[in-house]
Amino acid sequence: MLDLERLFLSMAGVLCAGARFHRAGLRALHERRFAAADAMFEAALVRYRREIEVEAIARVRTHQLMARVLSGAETRREAEYCLDIEHRLMQLDAIESPAPPFELVDAHALLGTWQIQARHAEGRARAAVATPTATEWQVLGAREATDPGSDAELPRFARAA
Repeated sequence: MLDLERLFLSMAGVLCAGARFHRAGLRALHERRFAAADAMFEAALVRYRREIEVEAIARVRTHQLMARVLSGAETRREAEYCLDIEHRLMQLDAIESPAPPFELVDAHALLGTWQIQARHAEGRARAAVATPTATEWQVLGAREATDPGSDAELPRFARAA
C-alpha cells in the first residue's frame, strides 16, 4: 500500500505546487505524523526538482531531517542528524518555521533551538486539543441539561467514541 501512496504522491507532484506539499508535510510533522510528513516532503521534492527550486529543496531536506530526529526512530544517528540540521540552517537565509503558521523565518534563529521550538509548539497544540475552553464547558453543561442522550452539538473532544 505504501508503494501506491508514494506513486500517487510523485504523480501528484507533477500537478500540484511543491509549496503545497511542503506545507502539508510541515503540518503532518507538527501533528507528529512522521510517515505522512516524510511522504509529503518527498512529493514536494519531486515538484521542486522540476521547477529547479534549489533553496526550496534545501529547506525541505532540512525539515525532513528534523522529522527523523523528532520521530525518535533513528536514535543511533540522532547526533549526526542534529549536526547536519545545524549546518544546513547556517547555510540557509530563511526557512519555514516548524511551528504553525509555518511562516518563513530567519534560519539562523532556529540554530540550537529548533528541537525546543518544535516540541514546545507540539505541547501547546496537545494542550489546546485536550483542554476544553470555558465556552465548550458551557456547551457541555447546556447540552446535557436539554438532551442527555445526544452528542451531535458537542465539541469534538466531548463526543462519545
